[in-house]
Amino acid sequence: MCLAYVPPSRKKKQSLRARKIAETNKKSILTRVNKSNNVPPTRPRVTSYQPTIAELYGYDITADDPSSGAIEATGDKLINKADRVVRFAFQNINGLSLREGLQVMPEVATIGALNIDFGAFTETNIHWSKQAREQMSSQLYSHLGTSRIVCASDSKGRREEGYQPGGSMLTAVGPQSGRITQTGSDPWGRYSWMLLQGKRDEGLLVISAYRVSQQKGTVSGPTTAYSRQVDRMISEGDTTVDPRSRILNDLRSLITTHRAQGYRPILMMDANDEWVDSTSGFAQFVKEMSLVDPLYNKFRDNGLTTTTYARGSRRIDYILVDSILESSIKRIGTLGLHEGIISDHVMLYMDCDEKALFRGHINRPVMNPSREFVIEHADKAEKFLKKFKEYADEKKFESRAESLLNLLKSNGPTKAIVQKFNTLDMEIKECILSAASTVAKKKFGYQRSPALTGPGLELHFWKAVLSSKARSTLLGKKQIYQAKKCNISIKEVEGMNKREVRVMINETRRKLWTAQKQANANRVEWLEKNAQDIARAAGELDWRKKMKDMQRNAVERAVNRKLSMAIKGSHRGLDWIEVPRYDWYYSHSTKEVYHFDNGVFEAHAPYTPQIGLQPSSPTIFYSHHHLKVLPNDAVRAEVHPDGDHLTLSLVYLPSRRERPLIF
Repeated sequence: MCLAYVPPSRKKKQSLRARKIAETNKKSILTRVNKSNNVPPTRPRVTSYQPTIAELYGYDITADDPSSGAIEATGDKLINKADRVVRFAFQNINGLSLREGLQVMPEVATIGALNIDFGAFTETNIHWSKQAREQMSSQLYSHLGTSRIVCASDSKGRREEGYQPGGSMLTAVGPQSGRITQTGSDPWGRYSWMLLQGKRDEGLLVISAYRVSQQKGTVSGPTTAYSRQVDRMISEGDTTVDPRSRILNDLRSLITTHRAQGYRPILMMDANDEWVDSTSGFAQFVKEMSLVDPLYNKFRDNGLTTTTYARGSRRIDYILVDSILESSIKRIGTLGLHEGIISDHVMLYMDCDEKALFRGHINRPVMNPSREFVIEHADKAEKFLKKFKEYADEKKFESRAESLLNLLKSNGPTKAIVQKFNTLDMEIKECILSAASTVAKKKFGYQRSPALTGPGLELHFWKAVLSSKARSTLLGKKQIYQAKKCNISIKEVEGMNKREVRVMINETRRKLWTAQKQANANRVEWLEKNAQDIARAAGELDWRKKMKDMQRNAVERAVNRKLSMAIKGSHRGLDWIEVPRYDWYYSHSTKEVYHFDNGVFEAHAPYTPQIGLQPSSPTIFYSHHHLKVLPNDAVRAEVHPDGDHLTLSLVYLPSRRERPLIF
């Protein structure tokens, strides 16, 4: 497979080999035309020859390499990347072609041709200075758009060094780069990593790593990656002097740290070792970190390649993932030698379903602000324990548990005893939940004292009683609850007439007016009592300090309410809503088509064969999309899919009858 690449500019100078191939093809076409028509030589109209990536940069993939073509592609066949699919790719490129005067790097061309979202490349063999990083970032952004890179090389290397053995690079291209929350690289140049945010406070830890091939004690040149890492270990006092074991220990620490935070690892690594049927340190590392090799698991009995590098006999390049992520993989495989970036190693790729990959797998508990009860609420904790003790004494949990324990010791875990244990456990759980819901209620808004809320609740009750008397109906559940809260006998209420009820309404109203006049004094007294209860429950002696803290919190909440009112305005119900009438719209100002799907508008950009040249009246659009707000000049359109693109067939004129929104 030789991928054709379209240069971004026609002014680009081709290599000598590419120009010779193009001239040869033109001559052969002229000769065939003259012979078939039997006419004097003329210059016919000839289609321009499209060189491949290898021809464009002067590579000959078959010359001076006896192993060329020996490594065939295995696994799933590489196809065009579908929508909502995330593509990962990994390759040891054996030297990055980052040099001056090169308009388009082969690595950038390959990333664009294969639609790679996350690419991991090892043995970049350059010193990643600030200038080199900026040059690489400029290449990606100029030709592929939004992108991020993370590079790793020996930080002790000199800036003037162009060549530095080893190194690693991670690239993220397209909208998936917006998921990156944190990046990092190893100062020794062994690996680089990035964190990708998913749902449920989870995500991915993507790592690109290179492990040296030299075993411990190997005599190597002073500038090799192995010697540099040995010098680093000696300077740190690491007496093992084994870089191959040290990188596994450092990766183990990195994965363990971020996995505890909810990030599942995807390790793309040239391990220079194999793990299948092996007792090596790398095999133990894979097992200990709960990593799986999805390529091996899927194709081990179906023609899996035995080597991933030229003149080799074993697999040393891997894409290893967390075991839970394996179900999200749709396609995985290896390309043939030189079918990716020209190198002595093959490229591995993996296509994952975006929704399954980033959906999260752990059902995490709700955050503290949305709970009704936390252990820091000392007064609520005390009331909860008191209420649960009442339930425990009523249900006789302690004596029942002791009797079951004695039966277990004498008879063993019989079916009847196990069932009794399960019944007791269920009752304890139900009592715990009941006690929590009874005493650990949430408090919303302004904290009013019971001296003020009590008369207000009682007034509502008597008004409801008068209404039921006038309509000759029974009291509802809410009125019965209000009577219980106000310590009012329902039987006495049922025997009262309307005149007596009106008298109670007047008395309650006067009581409420008095409470409103004394609201501030009553509230201070009530807050002092709460502060004393909280301080006593928390074991604090100075309840006045607790009172001051509560007063300060009340003032801060009042200020925040006023600021929210000034900034966001008052909360009110919806008085109107816009509902789209059609599925597709077109905007003349943005030159994009918009698809309404599940409450959002998906914007599809126009197809641009040449970067930087936007068509004035586009009819073909990309199938991938971004979420945007529908422009004001959007009008109804008819769009249908055409292969990998979308075709705009009809645009309606703007009118009041055919406007895109109905109110």
